[in-house]
Amino acid sequence: VKKLLDFAGASQSAADLTPPPPDRVRTSVSRIIRDTVLANEIKRLHGHRCQICGQTVQLADGSGYAEGHHIQPLGAPHNGPDIGDNILCLCPNHHAACDFGAIRLTAADLRRANGHSIASRYVEYHNQIVVGEKLPAVTAPAL
Repeated sequence: VKKLLDFAGASQSAADLTPPPPDRVRTSVSRIIRDTVLANEIKRLHGHRCQICGQTVQLADGSGYAEGHHIQPLGAPHNGPDIGDNILCLCPNHHAACDFGAIRLTAADLRRANGHSIASRYVEYHNQIVVGEKLPAVTAPAL
């Protein structure tokens, strides 16, 4: 085992050394306040199942996990509204695909739930602005 000198000059093996903690920096963040109650209600209405593929992430306690996705993003430059018509219930994979404009949405192919409507103008915004010219117009594939 290779011997190293510690800070006091004593010899130690590499396995005995504790790595120093990472540096930290104090920051200030300004973030949009989202209506988490609304997003949780939409996820509940859909049984925590993705509106694209129908899958859920099964947690250890038996409950399902899904994420709320704003079809027209809230932040600049998109400035979408935080309303139910602009929120989808998605699995983590489809949420990331939508966030990065890697998938087009087709309103007719999205799974529906009573009490939750989706405005076509937000789906059109996603396809035209978020996805833009990145992908050809096709129905969203299941991941």
